[in-house]
Amino acid sequence: MPIIIFDLEGVLIDNSERLNYALSIIGARSIDAIPLRQRSRFWRIFLDLELAKRMDRVNDFGLQILSERSRNNRIAIVSGTTREIGSYQLDLIRRRAGELSLNIRIDFVFLRPKGSKERAVVFKERILRWLLLEDDVVEIHDDEEEIVEMAKKYGVKGVLWRNLRPVSPL
Repeated sequence: MPIIIFDLEGVLIDNSERLNYALSIIGARSIDAIPLRQRSRFWRIFLDLELAKRMDRVNDFGLQILSERSRNNRIAIVSGTTREIGSYQLDLIRRRAGELSLNIRIDFVFLRPKGSKERAVVFKERILRWLLLEDDVVEIHDDEEEIVEMAKKYGVKGVLWRNLRPVSPL
């Protein structure tokens, strides 16, 4: 059965409140605008599990697409977030799916280990290559253009997300 990959943050999870909060503490408008000397402080704030528990929400639209795609495909969650935050977010997704009476199936979960400094695109490419050994990966849903472009090199359809909606055709 073919595999479809979903990212968590920016696709299935709305973490914009947590991101904006962490940026406001640092005094930056975007991650790229964070001064080098403030980056580690930003990541400590942003990657706080308690903050994620207070601020992160499930993207119901993304959840509906996950439910539709999981009918005829195996689903892999591949996220650059930490294991503890990602595990919490997966619990949120399962709970919300139940509330909405949506059937979902998640066959694989890959979260970056705590303390990993590996770039998201490198981590996700490594996982994509492993999944291609398992079966045909037919689609990837991500909010980072670099990851969507990387997937295309492997013949995988990339669906780019912005503002919790796909901007590429489904």
